[in-house]
Amino acid sequence: FIASLGDGEKNWQDEVFNGGIITSHSLAVRGGTELTSYTGSLGYLEDEGIALTDNFKKYNARIKVDSKSKNKKIKFGASLNVNYNDQNKLPARFTDPL
Repeated sequence: FIASLGDGEKNWQDEVFNGGIITSHSLAVRGGTELTSYTGSLGYLEDEGIALTDNFKKYNARIKVDSKSKNKKIKFGASLNVNYNDQNKLPARFTDPL
């Protein structure tokens, strides 16, 4: 059995663990006129985790618009936030000794 595991030259930590790199990107815009303003943003985050089977990805988007009436006595606005998460990780029995 032990012979089937290799000649002892294999680094098993490299086979199980990762560098845990985190990547993040974002983009935002803002503008408007005297009566109307808008903002928008997009975001992306990726965390590779330490174990090869662990990873986490997050996507988000936001849009917001605000307006005022011509006499500037009435204000109204709307916003929309969207988030999506995708996560893979080791089952608890491998990470929690209890």
